Amino acid sequence: MIDSWDIFLSSGSKQLKLIYDPQISNLSTKVNETMIETLGSQYPFIRRNGAIKYKTFSLSGTICSYIDL
Repeated sequence: MIDSWDIFLSSGSKQLKLIYDPQISNLSTKVNETMIETLGSQYPFIRRNGAIKYKTFSLSGTICSYIDL
């Protein structure tokens, strides 16, 4: 089990560290799903792409550039 109190955001060679009050909320899984209404059938066709499954969330915290750790 990993016990970490900080959140790191990285992009290429740059990295930001959220150390003051980091919070993750509204975690949800997104799946690509399409509903096709049919003319001659009673029920619609529902297509779901299981390969496209990713998670979205809201991230909040304080970024400080003048810290001494």
